[in-house]
This record gives sequence, structure tokens and C-alpha cells, in this order.
Amino acid sequence: MSLAKYDPTRPLLAIDSETFLFGPGKMAPEPVCFSFAWRDDGRVKTDLLAQQEGLDEFEAALDAAIVGDICLAFQNGPYDVACAATVRPHILLKAFDAYEAGAIHDTMHAEQLNDTAVGMLRVEWDEEKGEFTSKKSYGLENLARVHLGWPFYKDEWRLRYGELKGVPVSQYPEPARIYPQKDAEATLLVAERQREIAANVRPHDPLEASLAHVCRTYLALHLVACWGEEIESERALKLRDCLVAYGNTFVPALEDAGLLLRTLRGKNAGKLTKKKAPLMALVAAALIESGRTKDPLMHVDDLLADPASFLEEHYLTDGGKSG
Repeated sequence: MSLAKYDPTRPLLAIDSETFLFGPGKMAPEPVCFSFAWRDDGRVKTDLLAQQEGLDEFEAALDAAIVGDICLAFQNGPYDVACAATVRPHILLKAFDAYEAGAIHDTMHAEQLNDTAVGMLRVEWDEEKGEFTSKKSYGLENLARVHLGWPFYKDEWRLRYGELKGVPVSQYPEPARIYPQKDAEATLLVAERQREIAANVRPHDPLEASLAHVCRTYLALHLVACWGEEIESERALKLRDCLVAYGNTFVPALEDAGLLLRTLRGKNAGKLTKKKAPLMALVAAALIESGRTKDPLMHVDDLLADPASFLEEHYLTDGGKSG
């Protein structure tokens, strides 16, 4: 199956799992329960199922996603997939097919793509400091705060679900029932908001363009982190040589643009160094040319000196970036 593009028109089903604690040597712990969130006649509905019933629903959801009926929303989905596969290994095969079908919306990666598309990766407005900071968290709690205005809602039970293995969901303490369903609801609502934001990004929707590829790549990387990898060293070396050769074709143009500087003497002779200032100047010039500044005739140096005072207000705050 070839990798299909992400389709933002498919209905969303959000899935979240609560597991035993993870740690070194146990990056894919056993799941205890699964929560789900979806829309029915416009209203958000949620459900919480114990391990085996949840895995049944998880598999059914993957089957529906593979044939294009729904899109599955996760926050860091590869973690949920790997944990489910510790109990039912064949789920990995279905997960691969769902990812290949472009039927996964991972809110963590969708947020990063949306932010990157408008030059705001890791950047958000700090109300207390009154300035932009480069410390934005892509955890679900912060995304719910940014997009939904939700306060902190994490419960102490989030680290104690191992105690509930084998316990019927109906006998869970109330906070232990509410918390995972809140996570699933947040994932659903954040994914919907991210679709809205992406649809208004120009020149193209970043989720349609890249989300399927990014999610699929991260799935592979996470599984390697869980269980290691087997590499054909000869093919790996050939791939490395091809990538290096391809990258080197861009070096002359980057040197001419002043983005790379080659050291001429000393122990680092011939070494290339990235230069930040010329790149910032090129970005500033592009912003001015594209009409994203208040004054279309302003000078690049003025924009670099104080970008916040010259950029259009919506460019700095739209999409919930200001919280």
C-alpha cells in the first residue's frame, strides 16, 4: 500500500489509552483501559472500556480507518499503538495499514506542522511576561489550554491505572473514570480546531500536505525506541552516501546566499558553518514581500529589530497561539 494523503473531511474518532507506568526497558507497557470520543448528531460523546473490550473497539476502529470510513485522532498515537500491540501483536499490522491510508490525526504532530507553517514552531505568548517565548509544550494539556481554554485537569489517577487492571470499569473510582474520557474528548476537540486552522493557512493546508508522512515516520521511530531495529549495514551506507551527495548539491547556492560559511584556515579548514543572520534577513524580506507586515515599505532591518511591533496582529495571535 502506498502512503495516502491525509483527508481532513473524514469524521474523527479519538482514542486514548491508560497503561501501566513506562520507563527504561518498558517503553510499551500493558494497557489497562481505552477511552473514545466522537460526535453523534453534532454532540460529543465519550466511552471508557476495560482492556479486552477496548482492544476490540480499537481493532474495529483501525479496520474502519483503513477503508476510509473514519480518521483516528490520537495524542502521540504510536505510544497507544505499541502498548496495544503488547497484548495483541497483530494490531501492529492493522496500525501500519491505517497510517499508510493517511487515516491518522496525531494532535501533537498536527500542532507542530501548523506552527511550522506560520513560523511559530515552539513559540507561544507568555501572558505573565508579556512576550513570546520559545518554550511551547505540545502535550495534550497545553493544547487543550491553547485551543479550548481548558484549565489544568490532570488527575492523580493518571499514574495509578496499573492498580485497576482486571477491575470492571463500573467499579473504577469516579475520577479514574472521568480523566481518560476527558483526554479523549480533548483530543477530539483539539483535532477539530487544528483542521480549522490548517484550512486557513496559505499557500496550502499543512495537514493535507504533510501529516500522513510525519505520523507514519514517527510511528516507525517510536517502535524502534521500544524494540530496537535490524539494519542491513551495506544498504544503510549506500543510503547515507546518496543523502550526503544530494545535500552537497545545495552547498554552492547556500554559500553564495551567505547561509553557509566555509572556514579557510586552521584546524577547521574546509568546515561549513551555518549563519543565522542572513537566514533571518531572507525570512524578513519574504514577510515584507508577502504583505504580512503593517507597513509594506518598511526596511528589513526594522523588522528584525522589533518584529512584534511590525507584524500584523492576526499573524502573531491567530490559531490560539496566544493562549
